[in-house]
Amino acid sequence: MKRKSKTALGIDISEHRISVALLKKTASDVKLLRQGQTEVPDGAITNGNITNPALLGAAIRSLLKKSRISARQAVVSLVAKPVLVQIMQLPEDLPSNINAFIKSEIRHSPVLAGKESEHDFCMLKKLSQNEMGRIFVSATDRDKLGNLLKTYSIAGIDATEIEPPAVAAVRAVYDKKICDRYDSNVLIALVHGSVVTICVFRKDELDFVRSIEIDSEADDQEAYIDCCEREINSVIQYYDIEVDSAEEKWEILAVLENPTVQANDLEFALQKSFGLNANVCSSGTFYNDTVIAGNDKIEQCSITAAGLAMRNIEVSGMNLAMNLTPLEAEEMKATRQFALVVANMAAVVLLITFIFAGILRLHLGQTQKVMEQRKTADTENNIEQLLSDQRHVNIQIASLSNKKERMREIFETKEEYLWPQILDDIRKNTPASLYITSISNRDDADLILQGNATSFKSIHIFTELLGKSLYIQSAVVSQTQKNLHVEGMVAYSITCVLSPDQG
Repeated sequence: MKRKSKTALGIDISEHRISVALLKKTASDVKLLRQGQTEVPDGAITNGNITNPALLGAAIRSLLKKSRISARQAVVSLVAKPVLVQIMQLPEDLPSNINAFIKSEIRHSPVLAGKESEHDFCMLKKLSQNEMGRIFVSATDRDKLGNLLKTYSIAGIDATEIEPPAVAAVRAVYDKKICDRYDSNVLIALVHGSVVTICVFRKDELDFVRSIEIDSEADDQEAYIDCCEREINSVIQYYDIEVDSAEEKWEILAVLENPTVQANDLEFALQKSFGLNANVCSSGTFYNDTVIAGNDKIEQCSITAAGLAMRNIEVSGMNLAMNLTPLEAEEMKATRQFALVVANMAAVVLLITFIFAGILRLHLGQTQKVMEQRKTADTENNIEQLLSDQRHVNIQIASLSNKKERMREIFETKEEYLWPQILDDIRKNTPASLYITSISNRDDADLILQGNATSFKSIHIFTELLGKSLYIQSAVVSQTQKNLHVEGMVAYSITCVLSPDQG
């Protein structure tokens, strides 16, 4: 059986450019279906942060339309400053909650000190037996993520994951440029707007990360390239002096995502300083640097945008992945999905009701036709049967009309109840010695819970816990009795009054 194809969209944004890439994974390879690039509108991003979400969101929406991309879910790059990217050494007495350790380290970092941060991390392999455990951490100011999510909401895109652009760029070139280089150190420099992120891989494993701001040279290509050379050279010197086990041979790769810098000029400068093992990957060398199959109709594509899309179709051997989406955004997304499911179910119920109404009208018409025929043939002998049929039809009509009226009331009501939270609260407070067989809503405020328990004590404990719930104003045991059908069980009924302040 052939494996179904899968598509994935990646969107990368720097200070200068918006890039999109739509990939498709088939049973044999990965294809580039669509790509697009456009300039960031003036005033949309200032000093690396989104300052006009509406303007930037409209530009993204326009680019997707122009590129003929209809996908509405995407992996997106992080657009925020400041950003912390760091490899942390784990202590010997590591606490059980590793997130608490990371938050403590972030609070003491000069980059995010005093800010409410959002972070994610992934474990790194040990390069030697004597080495302590290490983690790769990325973090940023949580307020900046709010503007990013607002931007994509305006663009009509569901941002499923938010990832640092350096991670995506490395993922895109990993199989071609990093994997199986055991005899050399591989240095990847992502030139992304005014930020250069340098990563060093040893034996296929991430060993070093540094992010550098070069805003002062951003408008001067020569000064920008000189700054890149200095930073790369300082990292190599650090390894030559401080890391005894590092290989002497170096392979240097710059992934260029800054349209103000010419790829040929950057490559010439790097090769002049570091030799022929220094190369530049750009949108024009996309097919040579990634595992994406060639497409004669598309000549270029952003490497970082493609790396973001590759995250969701699992075509890279790299084991690094980050997601800086705030937990609150994930919960809101889950709530919207639940509401959509409920709405779809209600629509199905309404549709079924209308279908049954049509069937009933058809049967009614047939019954009336038969009644007319019987009345003509033998009115006296069949009058009682006809009246019985008529009563049966009236009962069915009344029942269906009642159901239709109830459905109309449900769909016309403007109240929104927090049923997912209420039911989840009941589930959390249910003791192990008790189970619920029925939940019913007697009116707008009362909730009736019925079921069985192993003891009277567990029923009263459950009632007390329900009374402490944020969503339940009060709870009382309305009935208890021994279960006549199940030996050793106590049947109960609990009446709950929902809190009016919680919907």
